[in-house]
Amino acid sequence: MGRFFVFPFIGLCVSLSFSSYAQKCSLDVDKVDAFSNEHVKSSTATFGLKKYKWTLTLSKVNQRYGWELLLLYNGATDGAIKKGELFKMKLANGKVLDFVVAEDCLGTAQIGRGVVMSVFRPKGVLPEATVKDVSASAITLCLINTLGQKVELEVSDNQGEELKEIARCLLLP
Repeated sequence: MGRFFVFPFIGLCVSLSFSSYAQKCSLDVDKVDAFSNEHVKSSTATFGLKKYKWTLTLSKVNQRYGWELLLLYNGATDGAIKKGELFKMKLANGKVLDFVVAEDCLGTAQIGRGVVMSVFRPKGVLPEATVKDVSASAITLCLINTLGQKVELEVSDNQGEELKEIARCLLLP
């Protein structure tokens, strides 16, 4: 008679352990748009040094993946980030990914705390394979070679893991 109680108990313990180890997703946006009826998912992570604090938003609308990068430059500039320019992201596994700018992006000058900053918001489309790469290995370095400047930004382990988690969540149905 003891066997009849042991097996269900073991099954209960196994199922509880699976559910406790299951990772939950926490995205900034996960909703169905009321007007387009499209399922929209997105989340943003901040990375870089204090001087260049940038944010990368990864998104999914139905089955299309995309990205948008918020770039801050010291001073006013009338430059533009051109369609087709590349932002390179290096993963912890050594793989380098290209994020291609989808359309010309003009900067806007803003004043904050007595400092003039130029703000750019380039964006583009991501192949599902790139999102899978990011979900498998964290981003560690970002290379931007635009507006006459070459800037390499290191992405901390925590920031890289946050981007990895966002990509993993976007891949879920």
